[in-house]
Formats: sequence, structure tokens, C-alpha cells
Amino acid sequence: AYVKKMRPTIVVSENCISIVCSRRREATALARKPHDSMLSSRFAPVTNKLLKSSNVSSSFTTSHFSLSPSLRKMTTATKETHSGGQGGGGDAKATGYRSIGSFHSENVEDLMQRNDDLYVPPSLPFDNNYLYDDNIMMKEERIKIDEFTFRNRQREFLLSPQEQKQGHYYNFGNDFLLDNQTTNNEDPNQQWTFLNHGAFGGALKIGFIRAHQWRHYLELQPLRYFDRDLLPHLVHSARLLTNFIHSKDNIPTTADSIDHYKALAFVPNVTTALNAIIGGHARYYNDNNNNNNNNNSQDKKKMVLFFDVSYGSVKKMARHYYHDDNQVVEIPFQEKYLPLLQQQQQSTSNKRGESLMTSLFEEALNERLATIQSSPLHSQYTLENSLLILDEVTSNTVLKMPISSLTKIAKQYGLQVLVDGAHGLLANPVDMAKMTKGDDEEIEGEGIDYYVSNCHKWMSSPRGAAIMYCPKEKLRDTVLRYPPVMSHGVDDGYFSRFLWDGCRDYAAQLSLPVILDYWNQLGPENVRSAMRRGIKSAVNILKQSWHPAMDEISLDIHDENGNDDASLLLCEAGVTIAPMSMYSTSMTLVRLPDNVCGDCILDRKTSTDAKQIQDFLYHHRIEVPIKCINGVLYIRISYHIYNRMEEYERLGAAMKQFRFT
Repeated sequence: AYVKKMRPTIVVSENCISIVCSRRREATALARKPHDSMLSSRFAPVTNKLLKSSNVSSSFTTSHFSLSPSLRKMTTATKETHSGGQGGGGDAKATGYRSIGSFHSENVEDLMQRNDDLYVPPSLPFDNNYLYDDNIMMKEERIKIDEFTFRNRQREFLLSPQEQKQGHYYNFGNDFLLDNQTTNNEDPNQQWTFLNHGAFGGALKIGFIRAHQWRHYLELQPLRYFDRDLLPHLVHSARLLTNFIHSKDNIPTTADSIDHYKALAFVPNVTTALNAIIGGHARYYNDNNNNNNNNNSQDKKKMVLFFDVSYGSVKKMARHYYHDDNQVVEIPFQEKYLPLLQQQQQSTSNKRGESLMTSLFEEALNERLATIQSSPLHSQYTLENSLLILDEVTSNTVLKMPISSLTKIAKQYGLQVLVDGAHGLLANPVDMAKMTKGDDEEIEGEGIDYYVSNCHKWMSSPRGAAIMYCPKEKLRDTVLRYPPVMSHGVDDGYFSRFLWDGCRDYAAQLSLPVILDYWNQLGPENVRSAMRRGIKSAVNILKQSWHPAMDEISLDIHDENGNDDASLLLCEAGVTIAPMSMYSTSMTLVRLPDNVCGDCILDRKTSTDAKQIQDFLYHHRIEVPIKCINGVLYIRISYHIYNRMEEYERLGAAMKQFRFT
């Protein structure tokens, strides 16, 4: 009924039937419907009827649906030999190699940069429910993707944690592979309490199944997969993900969509992307032959700067690629500024909560930059085109850095800005159009220069999919001219040079269409709202269990901003290190009970103490990390939509049993 209302035209092309709408507004709405999974079998009869009564066109805005075997046969007459699928009749066209290396598919740069009105997605070379009855699939994995509906799931977001606790909810744990679900006749003590999704994620079943389908399909005929199917489907995943990282108001239009698609590259993980950017920046700017700037800074060495709360491996990369110690600049924040958050929340200053956090980060950055400029070494080093690395969410302290305000300061000094968004996708409302333009959209180059993020964390894809977004062509052609692993695509364009790094498992990237279907149907903002409510409810539970003196203070789970009085009071009391608004949407730190947490002066704890507690909890089948911040021990809890409040109650009770040995 929905498709008939849109009055579409049918496109038959390359083993795929595409639904075409006459107006962009209608096409955009249709494009947000599942394109690769959920509606395939139910959609097939409608498509069949429309096919008999509709015009056939070749180039319009399209939305893609997988075909049932019967419909796939209807399109074999139009299928070209280079397209995906399971072979086909007809004479092969006399065309030369068009893709990277000697692959037989279309040129990936052309596909990636093709206008939305002209791009036709490839169809799946197998049925959605491929392998459902196969013995290879474990029992708990045997769900039919076509029957993966969302009626009960959508209702979940309307319920309070109290209603959820009473059992009035859809159990999202059924959608994940995690071993944290108790079934009939199973001892609940043998299941895991998994409160550490922020570490390495946890895969959705539909994504895992789709990845497994691709792996099995690969082994049936490896050359068909690598030569003809793989690259077009990777492009399809990349284009969908490009649109996902733009807000609804900033989805690329026909006029500028190509520039957005040009900016994205696939990488296996954020670590690969960071090595590419940091290593490429050091290589390009440390070679004076590449410094074309006609100013006094061209012979000066460039630097790399990062906060001391940045991820540990980033610091190691910086020190590896920049051999001169003076080129590596660490900005102090944790010891000097972080305690001020707790001390100043109830001061007479107008700055509280988020505004206070922002001002402290700004002060730390400004102070360090001013020190560099006034140093005698400034005659040898320059801030212009040096690299500032910001964490969208810090790993240990779980703080959201004020990216916009820090980027604005950096641009005043001519710095390039790299955002490590490992925890960004889905958990935060990532909008590349806004982040790359900055606050003043009229001034070119005021936004960030690089953004990297993982798909396996909060998006819950299988591991092996991440993005590297660079909107500036000059940086793509210089800093990112060479990937960490060079192969066939190194000279064929930005997307190509990072897409293929050898014969490996690409199934995680190929699974992204169904994963994006999942989150788009639930609604990313609905998911984030559920995360905010869940993490606040978890803090209330642990606060009541470990810090009964604060019993009268409870976070308002419906406060979207997180700057309510209770949040500020908990921060001032040291139960948290920051107001809830400055934590990640889906993670936070809570101070451990007073008898074990230590303090920053008389009883400073260490990472060894943190490990002892984490091992104790692991022995109780509770997976959650312990962080030592300025000599005090905190627990870093995660909340994803599968977590339940009884898990945090179990954590609270178990922690009371701990004693240092």
C-alpha cells in the first residue's frame, strides 16, 4: 500500500528491480524504507504487479530491495556479465577492466561518486534467508531476516525502566548474540552480566547472519565473489553509511551529494584510520619538499597535539611517527582541570555543568598553544598545519569533548583537526555536514578536517568495519595519499586506495545495509533517548547501593540535557567526575564504594588495584572495567538497549562483597 501511494516507476537493471519516485521528497521517504533486507519477500508480490503496469525507466532516484528467486529470473535478460549474481546467459560484452587491479566489476570511484539520481544499487546475489535451514547455522542464529519485524521493539522506547523491570517490554537481548540471556532450564548464574559494550561492542544477530551468508557465498565460488560481487556491494554499504552520518536536515542533495561520497573511505577499524592520518601527516609535512606554503612557516616543523585524556594508542602512534620529541605535544587536563569540575559546580560562577566543562577544555588548549608560541623553540616549529587530535568521547574518563569550540580555537592558529570518534556512530548524533563546516558555514575550512569512527561499537556490526571521513580534497591527495597497506587501488582514488588492502574478510562491511535497516527502523534518536534514560537509571541504582548518604538525590531520567540539580550535586559529591550532560550518551563513571575507592591524597589507588577489582567481578561473571582517575577508583558502566536494570543491581550487590587482599 505504501509503494502504490508513492506512484513509482520500475527500473529493471543488472539483476535488480528498483523502485523509482517522481519527486525527490517522495524518493527520500522511500529510501528510508528497508533497502536490503526486511521487506524483500513481502515486497515481491507488489513489485510483480507493479512491473506489469508501470513504465520502465533507466535513471531516476532509486531505492533498492533484494529480489526473491522468482523475481531475479525476470531480470536475467538485462543482466550484464560484469554485474553481481550467480552468472547468467548471453554473450559477454567486450569491455576492458574498469575497476582496480583486474577485478571485473565496475569502477568503484565512478560508483561512489555517481549522483543519487543515477546510482542503482546492486542486488544481493542470494536470498535474504539464505542458509536458514543449513546445518552450518547454529540454532540461536536461525532467524529469518525477512521476518525480523519491529512492532514490539518500537514500543520498548515508550516504557520507563520501572515498567521494563516488571516485564512489560520487548527483550532486545534477543537481537544480540551476547551470552547474557537466560532461557528455560538454565541457571541465571551461568549467564554473563555484560556492562562493557563500550570496549569492543556486541554484534546484532542480523548483522552476524548477513556476514555469515557472505562468507559462505564466497567459499562457493571465490572468484565470482572477489571479481564481480564484492566491490559494488562495498560501495553500496559506503553510500548508505555516508547518508547515515548526516542529519535528516543535511542529507546530501542532488547538487552536492558527490562531494559527500568522495569524502568517505572504508577501513577495517579506527586504529587503521588513525595510522593513516597521523602517519600521513608526519610523512607529508616533515618532508620540506612537500611544503608549498609561501610563508615563513614552510621550513618549520609541524607538530601533533593531543590531550592527556586521549586514547593510549593514539599517543604511541604520535610518538612513533614524529621522531622529534618537541613535535609531540601533550595538553594537560586530567590532573589540573578535571578536579575543578567537582569543586566548582556549586560556586557563584554562572558557569556550571556543560558550560563549565567547555570553558575548562578551552582554557587548557589556549594555555598550551600560548606556551608553544612564546617558547624559544617556536622559531623551529609552527602551529600552522600542525595536527590537533580530539576525542569525541574519551575512553577512560568518558567525557564528551566540546569539539565545536575547540575546533574554532584550533582554526585561529591554522591547525588541522582530527576527531577520534571511535564511540561516535549511533551513540552520538554524528552530522558530518555540520562538523566539517563549523559554526560559521560561510567560512570555508572552519570545521574539522578528519573524522574516524567504528561500526562495531554502538552500531553493533561484526568487527571489521570503520569509516574515515575527510571532506577536503587537498588533504585526501596529500596527507592521505598513501594507505598504511598499499595494494591495487593506491593510484585509483581516495576510496579505492583504502577499500582494498588484500585478500581478507570484508563481510563486516557487507553486513552494514541490514544493520542500518535495523537502527533506521527503530530510529537513531529513539535509541539515544533510551540510552540516556538507561544510563541515568543505572547511576541511580549504583548510587543508592554504594553511596546511601546521597539517597535523596536521584537523576531525572527524562531530563535530556543532564544539567539538572541532581546531576550537579552528584558531581560535586564526587559520585561522578562530571555532570551527566558531559558524559557519553551510553557510558558513565561512578565512584566505587567508599571502603575501596581511595582518594586523591591520603589513599591513592593504582591501576593494579583497579585490575584486582575487575578480576573479582569477572569471577562473578560480571564484565565491566574499573578506571583509576587521579588516584580514585571508578567503574565505567555502559548501557545499550539490551541491558536491564537488574544487571546493575547485581553489580551493586557483588561489589559490596569485595575486599582488597
